[in-house]
Amino acid sequence: TDHGQSWTQHTNGLTTTQLVCIAVAANGDLLVGTWYQGVFRSTNRGETWTHSGLMGIDEIDQLYSGPGGLVFARHPATAAYRSTDFGQTWDSIPSLRWGSSSFAFDSFNRVYASSYRGPAYRSTNGGVSWDSISNGLPGYVDGSTITTDAADNVYLIARGIYSSSDAGGTWSLVDQRLATFGGLAGCAYCRIKGVLRMASGNLAIGAEVFGVLRSENHGLTWKIRSKGLGF
Repeated sequence: TDHGQSWTQHTNGLTTTQLVCIAVAANGDLLVGTWYQGVFRSTNRGETWTHSGLMGIDEIDQLYSGPGGLVFARHPATAAYRSTDFGQTWDSIPSLRWGSSSFAFDSFNRVYASSYRGPAYRSTNGGVSWDSISNGLPGYVDGSTITTDAADNVYLIARGIYSSSDAGGTWSLVDQRLATFGGLAGCAYCRIKGVLRMASGNLAIGAEVFGVLRSENHGLTWKIRSKGLGF
């Protein structure tokens, strides 16, 4: 409550401390993904927690909050799940049966998903159905990360950085240097851990080898910004 200066532990209702990820739903509810016990939800800023589905799944390692009540949950290798009620109930996504790497949203309520073992996908109906969007992408997109910017450009990181200005209809290679830059994208699924679109429109990448890299020109060039992080 003081912008991160101090912290208080709130575990009332949690039956595990093996928490893997956290997200804020569009209505302000907090959601956490866990090892083996699915998702827990808090409606009072973390004071108390209730179990919210996906029990028994060995890991929910990412949660993505979208418009309305949309929330997507990711198993790191084999499955993806969708909620339309802020994380209260969940359905599996058969079209993404091989698991997703990440989800992203644009201002037109389109949803994008990258995949561990196949192409990128787009949904125009909140994740009910998905279309492959792979024109211009490498044939095998493994462990990719997808994101959007304020202008609704879409970026995909998979052995290089690809961008699309037409909602994923076509893709262009922006920068392949990350494919050999310290091995970052040569093993994209295990080295590049996430992409952040900042309010300024700048992009930031979190990676195991060099920490944080930032681009101020839509991914054309990158600079290491890891001072103080121990890299």
